[in-house]
Amino acid sequence: GSLNIFRSDRAADFEDMYLIDITNPLNFSATTMGGFANFDAQLWLFDFNEFGLLANDDAGPGNPDPFLANASTDGTNVVIDSPGLYYLAITGHGNDPVSLGGTIFNQNNLPFEVSGPDGPGGALPHDTWTGTGEVGSYIIRLTGVSFIAPEPSVAVLLFVSLITFARRRGR
Repeated sequence: GSLNIFRSDRAADFEDMYLIDITNPLNFSATTMGGFANFDAQLWLFDFNEFGLLANDDAGPGNPDPFLANASTDGTNVVIDSPGLYYLAITGHGNDPVSLGGTIFNQNNLPFEVSGPDGPGGALPHDTWTGTGEVGSYIIRLTGVSFIAPEPSVAVLLFVSLITFARRRGR
C-alpha cells in the first residue's frame, strides 16, 4: 500500500519535515506526484537523530519530481534496511540541510542521483537549512510506511488548534 502527504500552499513555508514509520524498508519509496508539486521540490531522509541518509532533487532527465528509494545511487552505499522512525523533509531547490560541519549532501555533480550524506557536514546531525527556496503545494506518495506525523512543532500547533476548535464548538 501507499500513503500520501498533501500540503496546500496556503500555509507555505520553506521546509516541511514529517516523522514517518518505515515498516517495510525494502519497499520504501517517497516521491512527489507528477504535476502536483508546483515548485522545484527536493526530498531529504534523516534518521531519528536527524543524521542525513538520502537526498534527491530530480528523478531523472525530464522528470523534476524528486524520488527516494531505500538506497543511495552515488557510491556512498547508504541502504535503509531497518524498520523504524525516520524524518522525511521537503524543500524547494536551493534550500539544503546543513549541520555544524556544513552542507550534509553534495548534489552538485549529479542532480539525478540519490545522494548519501557526502557533503562536508555529512557526519553530523541536521542543524538548520541553507536558506530560502521555492514554496508551493505538493503531494508526496510514500510506500513501505505505516504512518506519518508532522514534525513535533507542527504537531503541537495542530493539537492547540484542535483544542481551540473544540472549545469554540462546545460553546
